[in-house]
Amino acid sequence: MTAPSAFRSAWLRHRSDLFLATIVLLAYWPLVLGWATIPYGDAQDCWLPWRGLIASILHDGSLPQWNLWQQMGYPLHADLQGPAWYIEAITLGGTIGMGPAVQQGLYLAYLIIGAWGMRRWVEGLGASSSGAVLAAAAYALSSFFTSHAMHQFAIISGAWLPWCLWAVQQLMAQPDWRSAVRLALFATLQLTGGNHGLLILAGYPLLVLVIGDLWRMRNDGILTRARLRWGMAAAFITLLLSAGTFHAVVEAAQYVGRLNGLGLEQAEVNPFTCAAIPSVVFPWIATQGSELLGTDPTMSNAYLGGIAGALVLAGLLKVRRYPGMLALTVVAIPMLLASFGSATPVHGWMWSSVPGMDLFRFPGYFLYPVLLALIPLAAVGYDALEERLPRWLAVCVLVLVAVWAFTTGPSSVSWTALYDLFQSGALNVIRPQEGMVRALVIGIVVVAALTLLLARRRWLLP
Repeated sequence: MTAPSAFRSAWLRHRSDLFLATIVLLAYWPLVLGWATIPYGDAQDCWLPWRGLIASILHDGSLPQWNLWQQMGYPLHADLQGPAWYIEAITLGGTIGMGPAVQQGLYLAYLIIGAWGMRRWVEGLGASSSGAVLAAAAYALSSFFTSHAMHQFAIISGAWLPWCLWAVQQLMAQPDWRSAVRLALFATLQLTGGNHGLLILAGYPLLVLVIGDLWRMRNDGILTRARLRWGMAAAFITLLLSAGTFHAVVEAAQYVGRLNGLGLEQAEVNPFTCAAIPSVVFPWIATQGSELLGTDPTMSNAYLGGIAGALVLAGLLKVRRYPGMLALTVVAIPMLLASFGSATPVHGWMWSSVPGMDLFRFPGYFLYPVLLALIPLAAVGYDALEERLPRWLAVCVLVLVAVWAFTTGPSSVSWTALYDLFQSGALNVIRPQEGMVRALVIGIVVVAALTLLLARRRWLLP
């Protein structure tokens, strides 16, 4: 039997990545075609000016220093949320600069990067390749990226945190210098460009996973010592690569009061609310306005989708087979309760007792560790569904769930209008913001279903 060519080997390794990138670009077609832009707010009022100024100063060959009219007047190179030390910002500053089109391209790129990392991490937790691809697509199209689109540093975290989790996974499995350098690189990208609050939140489930893995292999002294040795090496390399950010902490400490901790009232601003719970399946719930939802719209969207939600329920029945996923689920429970802010006592207890929890606002961010638990469960749910049903029947079930989810709500699809559309060819029969978008999404789900059906017939995938 002859070995596959280099091209075919690369195709077999990365075809799932190509599929995920295609799904993201199709789902976000208004951004790809330039028909829409990412939301106003921080993205346009804060992030774009900061990044534009950093890029212009770097382009002039200087170090970003003082700007009295931004970020309370302290040095731009000491701004923890304006990443002057982030390699992407430095690269753009020295080349094409930063503008709205570049910002939009970065947003789409980070969605794809996050999906790629999530696929690898979920596979490492024990899910099949098909389940991991479906879970990664659910992650990239989840509410985290849509609701926080204006919080670009949160989007950067959403892209690199799955890679950090995967890199830790790889170091625990094979502790060597390559694993240490890999982890340091991804940790540096997160530290220099991402949201430090999300890093703290994701760090706790990661800590539980690492402790659990060390405990299971506690009798293997050689492996344990190798893990600790290369883990410390990764931390040291990260410290060197992120020296600029740690310098920023020192230089900005006297200007940033939150480094000493926020008061409970400040930390409880904009939680998730009970009125926003239906957004898990119906994304339009999050557009009802802050008056009805009782919180900021960016914190009121928990969309996971009908398909992923059904698979999570199926995955819960099998979660005991996967120790890592079980640990993530256990950690997610208090995180979910904390996301409601003052509505439960959990957030107040974490704020006062758990290190790092008093350094950031918005309890709605606590939904991110919950998402990290639900996404692997969706992969396990698909695997369980495929064990019990033929693949074609499993996919049909998912398609029916998708059609139901996208045809309910205040702006459901008019099937009569769809029929008229295909008969007449008049593209304006259905309002673009309602039926056309929903019809397109259903079409994407059908394409994804067919791809899953054909996944074992490799010659058909192109």
